[in-house]
Amino acid sequence: MVWSAYQAILLELHHHMKRFRWVPRNIVWARIGTFLVVTIGWVFFRPPTWDASMTILRKMFVPAGFLEGVRIQPGLILILLIALGWAMLAPNMVELVRVRKAAPRPAWAVALSILTAACSLLLSQTGPFLYF
Repeated sequence: MVWSAYQAILLELHHHMKRFRWVPRNIVWARIGTFLVVTIGWVFFRPPTWDASMTILRKMFVPAGFLEGVRIQPGLILILLIALGWAMLAPNMVELVRVRKAAPRPAWAVALSILTAACSLLLSQTGPFLYF
């Protein structure tokens, strides 16, 4: 219920921003803004206390010690940059279907099946929880 209220507030804010013509014209900035607002909102739904939420927000936006003790592989950075570019610049499903009139193709079905199978196989591996 709280998430629905948060979403309703954001939709109302967006409606008023459009009415006063204060919406980013650049699609990349609009998507980055949406990502940040949703990410910030989700911070309040995982931690058990308000103080824990504030700690997570501080760690998100104050980079001191952010990558301390973390070893990042160069290949991972490349994959993350490619994924970021894809997420920000590639058309979404509405744009594909309505604007570009894209239709499903067998090659996409095969590629998504392989991706789904790979992800399913990787589910058995555990990793650290990302917030901590």
